[in-house]
This record gives sequence, C-alpha cells and structure tokens, in this order.
Amino acid sequence: MVTFKNKLFYAFLLINLILHTNMWAQAYIINGGSQIVINSGSYLILKGNLINTTDGDNAVVNYGEISLTGNFTNNASSGKLLTNTTGKVALVGSTEQIIGGASPTYFGNLEINNTSAVGITINTNTYLESELTLTDGVVTTTTANQIIMQDGSSYSGGSDASHISGPMTKIGSSDFTFPIGKDNFIAQIGISSLPSSQSFTAQYFRTTPTNYTTYNGVNINDVSSKEYWDIHPASGSPTINLVLYWNNGTFSGINNPTNLVGAHYTADSWEEIPFISSTGSASNGSLTFGPVSSYSNYTFGSIDNVEDPLPIELLYFNVTKLNNSVDIVWTTATEINNDFFNIERSINNIDWKSIGTIDGAGNSNTIIDYSFIDNYPTKGVSYYRLKQTDFDGLVSYSETRIMKFGPNNIDINIFPNPCINSITVEGIDNTKTYYSLKNSLGQNIVNNLRLKNYSISFNELDAGIYYLTIFNNSINKTIKVIKQ
Repeated sequence: MVTFKNKLFYAFLLINLILHTNMWAQAYIINGGSQIVINSGSYLILKGNLINTTDGDNAVVNYGEISLTGNFTNNASSGKLLTNTTGKVALVGSTEQIIGGASPTYFGNLEINNTSAVGITINTNTYLESELTLTDGVVTTTTANQIIMQDGSSYSGGSDASHISGPMTKIGSSDFTFPIGKDNFIAQIGISSLPSSQSFTAQYFRTTPTNYTTYNGVNINDVSSKEYWDIHPASGSPTINLVLYWNNGTFSGINNPTNLVGAHYTADSWEEIPFISSTGSASNGSLTFGPVSSYSNYTFGSIDNVEDPLPIELLYFNVTKLNNSVDIVWTTATEINNDFFNIERSINNIDWKSIGTIDGAGNSNTIIDYSFIDNYPTKGVSYYRLKQTDFDGLVSYSETRIMKFGPNNIDINIFPNPCINSITVEGIDNTKTYYSLKNSLGQNIVNNLRLKNYSISFNELDAGIYYLTIFNNSINKTIKVIKQ
C-alpha cells in the first residue's frame, strides 16, 4: 500500500496509472508540481517510468521504497531529486533501464536488480548517500556520467552478474573497495590508509596494458598481459595503499599469490611497487601493495615468471554470424607451453560443452591467427569461450562472447567497406540498437553507444582494421571494417 500525505492526490495517481496502463501499456508518473511522499514502511510499485520536472530539493520524499521497471529521469532545471531521504529505489526491470535527465539525482539507497543483458545505463551523475545494493545487472557509466559514492556511503553485493562497468567515484577518508568490472566479470580495486578525505575515481580494463613487457625494479620479472586498473584522486598526490583483487586466477595467471608485486605504469614502462600482503588462493584473492602517491595504471606484477608466467597474450577473440553458422576467430601474440584450444559453447553461461579442438603452437613469439566454424549453432542466445590447455594440464579461459540467432535469423549489412569517412547500417528496424568498436589489437574505441540515423562515423579514426559489433534484442553481429 502506498501512503501519501494527500489522499486525494493518491486517488488521482491511481486513476492515472490505470488509464496509462490501459491506453499505452506502460504506466508512468510525471511529477510537475506536487511533492510526492512515500512514508516509512510503504511502497510505490511502478511498472513504467518516473519523470520529475519540479525544481527544488525533495520533489519526491521517499522514506519507504519505490520499485521501478522503467527509467528514472530527473528533468528539473535545478534541485536534487530524492536528496537526504532514507528510503530505497529498486530498479527491477527486465529490459534496459536508464537513470538520466537534465539534473543529477541523489539517492538515499539504490538497489540494482535488473535481469536484462544490457542492465542499467547511467546518463547523468548519480549520487549515493547511504547504500548501493548490487543484486543483478551491470551498471554502465562514462567519465561524464558516473556513480558517485558520497562520504559515509557503502555498497553490498557485487559479482560477475552485477558491478559497475566504467568509471566510479568514491568520496571520503575510509577504506573502500570499488565494485568495478568489465565484460561480465567483476575485478575490484581497493584503497586503504587514506590520510584525509579524498575523492578517488577508478576503472577496470580487461585488455592488454601498454608496454607490458617493459618493466623495472629489483624483483619484478613479469607484468600481466590481460588486465589493468586506472585509479586517480580528484586533486593532489595523497599517499595510500592499493588492493587488487582476482576472482579468476586462471584468467589472471596467478599460481602463487606470494610471488606477486604491484606494477605501476609510468612514462613508458612498469615500475615495481612493494608487496605488503596477499589473501586467498590461486583461484581468488587480493594483493595489497604500497605506498603509492603517483597515479595512472596499475596491474599485477610477478617476481617469478616461471611459477606465475601470466597467461598467453590473446590479442583478439570474437564470434561472427555467417548465414546459419558462427565464425569463431582469435589471435595470439605469444604462447608459452600451449598444447591446444577447446572451443566451448553454452546456452546459459554456466554449463559449457566443447564443440571443437584446435592445436596450439607450443611456444611462440609471433602473431598467430586461429579460426573455427560452428556449423550447428543453437537458436536464441549462445555463449562462446576458449579453453586453453598447457602441456602440463593447466588451463585458462578467454573472455565470453555472445551470439543470438532470432527466429528468422535476422541479418544486417554495412556499406561501404572499405570506408573513408562513415558507414551505413542496413537490415535493422527501429528497435534500440547499440554498437561497439575495437581496433585490431582488441582495444575498445567505442563501447555500447546508441546507433542513430543508421550511420557510424569513422572520420576521426586512423586507417586500419576495426571490428564493429552491432546488437539489439534480435541481433548480435561483429563485422570487420577497413578504414582507408
């Protein structure tokens, strides 16, 4: 039951919800003047959007809980919607949900429980004053539109299924672990021993670090080729300790955590940061190192490149639809003791089966291209990954790629290819469609951007080979594009 201060307004709201549901099959609230109050112990369950246009603070006073399946939009020209409230907003949709609007929103408590593949998109700075609960759904942020944890705030949950993909900021003086990740993997970084209240921003990159084969220090003998973190304060150079987490030791190449040291990128090489402690096991744990007072990119380093060799360098791995088949391609830059690859497929991203085997090169320092065709893909959504096995039986896994075959095997085309300034996409309808773009090294150029006007500009990109992924509810296709 929803309790408002004004019962007449509640009755008016209920009628409008019913009318909107019947007429447009989507309920929504547009608050343009009245203050909405949800009392403690009360609920507002809205199967649609909540849009605020009222200026001033506390346009929606929430001491209870708002459960929302649509978008949360603050279009007030000023004011902090929901500021200083003790209630919770739960985003519980099954399709993409957006927190956006012309002004930022200050949540007391926010729960992410979205079951869609896209999850939550942040289109305006979103502040948390109390607790962020990560139950299900990835939250996508950008440098300009972030999740910002206020002083005294905290979070609970966090997993491969629910984390922040993109930059995230924390304000305060207490220790904090950022629940960040990428490509359906969580990979936290923590800050500790802060000298004073600071504002730190962190982001995780699941790709090869720059110049990872160049390092200097007394003990360091290797640097990860798989991942790195960027972390920096808003100002100054405070001295703190950092904590890096691994949740898949096979991917991160960790066999003995006590061999690890911190690695910091400076100028054109990686410098050793002294080891403080490690927890956990080879499969999952954390590394604490420091002190640090210079900020840019950090990753795992190792004092023993025999026991902790860190995995083979996989430059590229992707899947592409070819009529009624799936073309699976990958490229390695280096291989150490590599016996063979298993190509694995799953329909639920949990239970995997091998659909083919390709021999590895053993030991190699040259670029090698591999390919495999799945001639019998499953209908609907399928997941693909590589399982790499060493001669000694140790295994590692690639990132996961997604392919979807709709009931009519919808396909798309692009032209011109090769291109000079832009390409046009044909074969899609008016469904919300997004695209990502990687270069030939597998590095992200564009990530999950909305496709508009069926055109994508390549005007500012250097000549070369790019891999364009276009996806919506019916399509997930990757195409090689040549920029002249």
